[in-house]
Amino acid sequence: MPKILRIAIFSLQDQVRHKSFYILLGACILLVLLLRGCYKGNFTVNNQQIDNLTIAWHASKFAFHLIAGGMMLLTTLLSMNILTRDIQNGNMVLMLSKPIKRTHYLLGRIAGVWVLVSIFMFILHLTIVIITFMSTGNILPEFFLASIICTINLLFLILLVSLFSLFLPDFIAAVTAIGIASISFISDSFYIAQHSKMLQSLASSGIENDISIWRVLWPKTAMLQYYASSFIGGSDFNPMSPVHPLLNIIFYILISYVILMVIFNRKEI
Repeated sequence: MPKILRIAIFSLQDQVRHKSFYILLGACILLVLLLRGCYKGNFTVNNQQIDNLTIAWHASKFAFHLIAGGMMLLTTLLSMNILTRDIQNGNMVLMLSKPIKRTHYLLGRIAGVWVLVSIFMFILHLTIVIITFMSTGNILPEFFLASIICTINLLFLILLVSLFSLFLPDFIAAVTAIGIASISFISDSFYIAQHSKMLQSLASSGIENDISIWRVLWPKTAMLQYYASSFIGGSDFNPMSPVHPLLNIIFYILISYVILMVIFNRKEI
């Protein structure tokens, strides 16, 4: 465990020593602060004035999805050269020449990046909580639980990109992982919209419930994000399959890790 912790700390330091990281973090916080304008306004639905708390709730959920989705993209970009860069610059050879197992090295590198992007996302979500409090005087503590749940998606993408990068160019590995997550967002978002109360009330002939098996088995990154957002304001959550999306992603995390470990242990350094 101490060896894994040291490698994880090295991974954190390797990322935060670049000025571009702080510029990116500052730019993201600034973009989030620009959403303050969405927390105020005069909206009328069915001749009833919507109060500021309801407006803030919808704006906060929109910001939550925007940040969680953007962090998945950023995580993919940060993960695409975790292993290949160490191979090219000799850091991997240097570390593995010491009494460090490949398992410890891999876990440390992945853990370091995961902690970094999780903290990054937590800071952005905390910014939304602060904006909501300043606009309405209410705190959304469930935002933090939702943010923690979304970090599972980030871990899955780190493992997926690291796995693909062992036999694909870095850019292609990142694009492939983004493609897998994008298919999930298209499929799951269509399902959520199709089963929304508004659409069901408008549909005259009912909603088709037949779902292709590949959609049920596909990694549920988007569905897990929708599940996390359901804690914000106590929204309803209607999963696509009997298997909970949290269990779905954990299963793919374990599969990705096992395959990654097998290939990495057999790879010549």
